[in-house]
Amino acid sequence: MADERTKEAVETAFLSSGERERVKDLLQSRLRENGWNNEVKRLCRECIKSRGIEGITVEDIYNDIRSEARSKVPDEVKRELLNVVSNFVRKQLDIEEM
Repeated sequence: MADERTKEAVETAFLSSGERERVKDLLQSRLRENGWNNEVKRLCRECIKSRGIEGITVEDIYNDIRSEARSKVPDEVKRELLNVVSNFVRKQLDIEEM
């Protein structure tokens, strides 16, 4: 029960402090810098080309490319964001760096 309250408090602080938006902006910036957006556009074009433009939905495209697009997120971007979020959580919980 206390763990759930702690989790909710950290999530609320993450949103209300504006940290969520900063992390989102950082993610978008790093993905652009690493060419991920262009790669996802290419995957979308390939999906549309292979399935045809008629009758395909955004949801169809999303479902077709989701796993490949996620796998193309560079590991250094994942590590950087994990560090940012971890540091925020440690600060909120007043935990010393391990």
